[in-house]
Amino acid sequence: MFARAGILLGIRVKSAACISGGGLSSVARLGLADGRTVIAKRGPLVEEEAAMIDAIRETGTPVPATLAVEKGLLILSDLPAEGWLARSWGRLLRRSPCQGSLSNAR
Repeated sequence: MFARAGILLGIRVKSAACISGGGLSSVARLGLADGRTVIAKRGPLVEEEAAMIDAIRETGTPVPATLAVEKGLLILSDLPAEGWLARSWGRLLRRSPCQGSLSNAR
């Protein structure tokens, strides 16, 4: 996955760290030669996930940029884990009409 990600992005991948992901894909944070990090996902439905992310972006909601996608591989920008963007997900959940049903399902 890492060599292919580097080819798609046109830059060498220096490091990779597995991070938790969904049940349908493996997820890794890749360190690139220019110091940036990106998220790489491999799985059977990543093309559909890329289309979903692009549709969400059209609503103005902050989502990762789709940097590359091909059969079975999706590369996204790495969003900050703290600050206003991370806090916005919590605010969105608190406003969601489904929150009660989600917490009841646990």
